[in-house]
Amino acid sequence: MSRRSQRVRARFAATVQIGGVDHTLICHTRDISTEGCFLETSELIAPGVGVALAVMDNQRGQVVSVHGLITRVLDGEERGVGVRLIDPPDEWMLLVQRFQEAGEVDKRRPNLRLNVLVVSSENNRRGALALYVTSGWDIRFAVDAATATEALGSPHLDAVICEYDAFDSDWQPILEAAQRVQPRARRLVRCRTRDRELPESGPEELVNRFVDVENGLDALLDALTAELGELRNAMTDPTTGALALSTTATGELLRKVIAAIRSQERSIAVFDLDSTLLNNSPRQSAILREYGKAVAIKELMNSRPEHWVSWDLGEAMANSGLDPARLDQHREPFKAYWRDRFFTSEYCKLDEMIAGASDFVQAVRDSGGRVYYVTGRHEEMRAGTVECLLRLGFPVPDDRDVRLLMKPSLAENDDAYKSRTYKQLAQAGLVVAAFDNEPTHINGYRSAFPDAYSVHLATDHSGRAVQVSEGVISICDFGPGFLES
Repeated sequence: MSRRSQRVRARFAATVQIGGVDHTLICHTRDISTEGCFLETSELIAPGVGVALAVMDNQRGQVVSVHGLITRVLDGEERGVGVRLIDPPDEWMLLVQRFQEAGEVDKRRPNLRLNVLVVSSENNRRGALALYVTSGWDIRFAVDAATATEALGSPHLDAVICEYDAFDSDWQPILEAAQRVQPRARRLVRCRTRDRELPESGPEELVNRFVDVENGLDALLDALTAELGELRNAMTDPTTGALALSTTATGELLRKVIAAIRSQERSIAVFDLDSTLLNNSPRQSAILREYGKAVAIKELMNSRPEHWVSWDLGEAMANSGLDPARLDQHREPFKAYWRDRFFTSEYCKLDEMIAGASDFVQAVRDSGGRVYYVTGRHEEMRAGTVECLLRLGFPVPDDRDVRLLMKPSLAENDDAYKSRTYKQLAQAGLVVAAFDNEPTHINGYRSAFPDAYSVHLATDHSGRAVQVSEGVISICDFGPGFLES
């Protein structure tokens, strides 16, 4: 892709059809522009090769199809390919424009990146694509033993999954080759398993595990982690102990919440705002850019939302490119500068949405539920908060079915304030679900409303060593498609 084009960081799942090659690659974009994109992929494609891309816009829930040519190949720690697009359609241009104007970045905690080879007959291939595109894994497809053997030459595979009937003989030579060439990879056959007498499977067998085709992506994840505990550990937040649901399981959970709201009178869904419904990184980066301009530091003037991966101000300054010596010099001055602005009505207007959040909250209202925004923000931030909610398409507080509960003053402790709201919520109706990113707060909801869904947003948190309670469910976002059957 052209280095002259204005690029913006954006991570989308993408399927890649490679010209002249009979398989489909699944990977992710790293950045996009009006002229092209960069793909993070375990498979390198030669310069000049034509590709057809289908990019999933998670926020809008739509697929954007584009064509292009490979123009750049990186093989090393930053591995992937640059693509120059050929006559990109209006949908692509609007997607890029949205990200460039809003500075949106997918801030979800990355899922475990697995390198997986999927071997599937042409008959099963379409359904397999729909499943794996949501996984977040680096996936290469093969359609027979010959293309599978070529793909097994990849530097490292975590799993080889065959999409065949359990008694189809075609998967056996493929897994025999995998056992020989990729001995550390898990060998799975995804097929119908119910009411069938399956061949032997286990750690020492050709097939490590058979996975029922009807049980979706979570069954595959379980199969991959059943004997490999370190994989599950890698997906678990070491501070909170949270293990976020897959995209598929998240959709199932959110549909259950909507069904519960529809079935109950006076039902209430409770939502925190910061890092639950709203992404604060655009606000944070704007404040840092202003500080950089005030002190004439170019690196800080170029701060972007993706530099904010936690609430550590020093980490964000370092991610923006500030060297350690100047970081120590400016850490405390910037902290004071940030504090004077972050907790204001004017700056909170800059927040963006966690993926899918406004659609889900609106679905709660459309299903007859009442919405309570319960936030640690104080009353002086009300006007900017309401303006932001309106801009992003959330139901706006009306003092009847949509309420915004805020601290009377900035000085009050967030933990104490949220605890005070439990009685008010219980008196208002039946709390069916509560959503919060802070482990202390979602644990509080779990204790106060044990029959409700207590849902933790695995985005970021204060860093306190608090584990999520048993029964609390973690998700990365409110991804699109949650109402689809």
